[in-house]
Amino acid sequence: MSKQNQIFLALLIFLSVVGFIVSMILDPVPRLLKAYKLLVVILWGVFIFRVGKDKGSLW
Repeated sequence: MSKQNQIFLALLIFLSVVGFIVSMILDPVPRLLKAYKLLVVILWGVFIFRVGKDKGSLW
């Protein structure tokens, strides 16, 4: 895995953990947090596509 993909993965893991902790603290989940979680899911998809594209196959 390239250095750029490793940094992207570390950032995604950090964002995921932060979103999980904040959602555990806040009981009524605000819309902004829902949008944040959606953005993180989209970024995970981009990461998976990017790594698969680098390897030459998506599966």
